[in-house]
Amino acid sequence: MPEAKDIVLSTSMFGTGVDIDRLGLMIVNGQPKTTSSYIQATGRVGRSQGGLVITFLRASRPRDLDHYEFFTGYHRAIYRYVEPITVTPFAARARERGIGPVAVALLRQAREIQSVPVLAEWAAKTNASVMQNNRNLAQELEVINEIINRRSQIQLPIRRPPEDQVDREVRGGFDRWQTVAENENNLVYEEYAIDKDPTKPVVLGDEQHQERNFTVVYRNAPQSLREVEGMTRFGSIPSNQQNSENQRG
Repeated sequence: MPEAKDIVLSTSMFGTGVDIDRLGLMIVNGQPKTTSSYIQATGRVGRSQGGLVITFLRASRPRDLDHYEFFTGYHRAIYRYVEPITVTPFAARARERGIGPVAVALLRQAREIQSVPVLAEWAAKTNASVMQNNRNLAQELEVINEIINRRSQIQLPIRRPPEDQVDREVRGGFDRWQTVAENENNLVYEEYAIDKDPTKPVVLGDEQHQERNFTVVYRNAPQSLREVEGMTRFGSIPSNQQNSENQRG
C-alpha cells in the first residue's frame, strides 16, 4: 500500500501490542531489563518472512556490557534465562489492587459488554455517584462480575483462587461503592494528587487520600495497572522520638 509506513519508532511498549506481519528489521536500542520483554519485543519481526534483529549496546551501561560479552551463549540458551513469574494474576494482593481499576475501566470506556449495553452516564469523571442508583439495576455490573470470576478460574489448579472468594470481592467492592456514593458528596473516580493535595472522596484512592482521611472505595488502587509500588517517604525523626530510640539502643 503506498501510504504504508516504512519505519516504526517505539518505546519498549512495542512488544505488547504491535502486530504487523511484514516487519522484517528491528534495532533494539539497549538491552531490555528482562529476558521475557526482550523475547516479546524481538518476536514482533520476521513473522511473514525472515527477520533481522540488531541490538545496539553501550559499553557504559553494565547490563549492555554484560550481554555483549556473553552474547552468543546467552542467545543459544535464551529461554533458560526467562525470569520466573513472581505473582499470579489473581493472587490475593493482585486482586486487591486490580479488581477496582478493571471494573472502573470497563464501566467508563465500554459501550457494551457481552452484548449488554453500558449506561453512558458512567463515563463522566464526576458521575461516580450514580452507583447509588444503579447498583441493583445496571446489568453491566453483573456481567463484569461474571467476566472477572470466569477469568479467575483460567489458572493452574495450584494458582486458582476460590471462585466464591472472587465473587465476594467483586460484589463487596460494588456494595462499598454504593455506600460511599450515598454518604459522600462530590465523589469522583480518581483525583491526581501529585502536585496538589487531594480534595474529594474517590473510588480509586492512593496513599495521599488515605493519609488525609478522605473516603476511598478501593484502597491502594493504582490509577495505572503498571504501578506496583507505593510511595516511600523520607523525613527527620522528631527529637523526642529520637531520644527514646537512642535510649533503647
